[in-house]
Amino acid sequence: MIAKRLRNSILQAAIQGRLTEQLPEDGTARELLADIIAPRYRKDFEQNCKTLVIDEDDAPFSIPDNWIWIRLGDICSKIGSGSTPSGGRTTYVDKGIKFIRSQNVYNEGLRLDNVVYITPEIDQKREGSHVFAKDILLNITGASIGRCALVPDDFDVANINQHVLILRLVNSLLREYVHLVMITPYIFGEIMNVQVGGTKEGLSASKAMQLLIPLSPFTEQQRIVNKIKEIMPQLDVLGKDEMKLDTIQKSFPKKMKDSLLQSAIQGKLTEQLEADGDARDLLVEIQKEKADLIKLKKIKKEKDLPEITDDEIPFEVPENWCWVRLGDIGETNIGLTYKPSDISIDGTLVLRSGNIQNDKMDYSDNVYVSCDIPESKKCHVGDILICARNGSKKLVGKAAIIDQEGMTFGAFMALFRSPFNEYIHKYISSPYFRSDLDGVSTTTINQITQNNVKERLIPLPPLAEQHRIVERLDQLLPLCDALE
Repeated sequence: MIAKRLRNSILQAAIQGRLTEQLPEDGTARELLADIIAPRYRKDFEQNCKTLVIDEDDAPFSIPDNWIWIRLGDICSKIGSGSTPSGGRTTYVDKGIKFIRSQNVYNEGLRLDNVVYITPEIDQKREGSHVFAKDILLNITGASIGRCALVPDDFDVANINQHVLILRLVNSLLREYVHLVMITPYIFGEIMNVQVGGTKEGLSASKAMQLLIPLSPFTEQQRIVNKIKEIMPQLDVLGKDEMKLDTIQKSFPKKMKDSLLQSAIQGKLTEQLEADGDARDLLVEIQKEKADLIKLKKIKKEKDLPEITDDEIPFEVPENWCWVRLGDIGETNIGLTYKPSDISIDGTLVLRSGNIQNDKMDYSDNVYVSCDIPESKKCHVGDILICARNGSKKLVGKAAIIDQEGMTFGAFMALFRSPFNEYIHKYISSPYFRSDLDGVSTTTINQITQNNVKERLIPLPPLAEQHRIVERLDQLLPLCDALE
């Protein structure tokens, strides 16, 4: 993200002397080393500088002439980690001495909302790992390795475990600048390079002491820190805005897809043409065909569906459309129940929930049975396969149009057959149908029954407009998928 890249670039520029101006009155970092960082080196300072100050040829990158390179261990009075109390978690108590772990250490500071405590007696036995105000804490293992926090000026004493390293500077006035150096991408890269163990298990105290630090004169350190404090809040705002934008971008394709589908079933995606006729005439034709099939005993007469009341209508549709129930315009059936002994290497493919992926058929995970398949349990090209029962509620109602012959479908699936399946499949994919299903699936088990399917309302357009809707959605929905 832009904010993160900018943050890293600015931090890197800061420790290379490119964020602030070098002023003659600042003096030099050599003088700082002599005056306030290491008074023990004042005697024969020039001689000691030969061992303390790193030669330019060994430096990771160039810095201003009045800066120096120095090892972290040479500006610290203590670098060390703690350990886990012998009793582990069982030694934690509700109140006592704070016991800081890696999950408490962040670049922005300590987060103590989940801090644990140890007793004063255990704390006394761990005197070497006490944390005091103005210390710097560095995570040295795991996924959070490299995170680094300043300990506040008003902090009470605490203790640490073995995943955290204490950096206690010779002069605490330098802690803000040193902390800034420790959170740069440069130092993170160095830490990752010098981890110990064949599997890179962490940073040891001895390795940490050897980390090279670019040291500027104290006055410039203050300017650098102040500049960073001025810039970082603006980057924080940018980072939050980027996260919001990222959320919007991730949700946009689905929202756009839902919007297109909803517009389509409300008659807002296509033009209504007088030449299309009226869907009510289409419904009369369907009912006449059904009656003829019943007379010929090709299908059974089913119980009449409830009449649609005005209170049930969820939204308005064009005048030449009409509201119907799915059972009015098609037939449905629940799938095959089979025994484990029926499963075979080959035979008839049984379609299950996993065979529907992203509103399309998927044949990457198949089950076959070697038993007789009743005609009512056979699938045909153009049928709609619907997940009628599933452990996950959000998967109930997912559907796809079958594109192969010679298959059956399982007992947790439903099949819907009508002359308008291409349009009905788009309707089943709409957010309205999804919310409608949520209202009818049972609370004890995630399922919809045959009656649930038959009684679902659908806005029915004339046949010609159905074709235009399907064609338009087939053009637009892949664009939404591409955005995802």
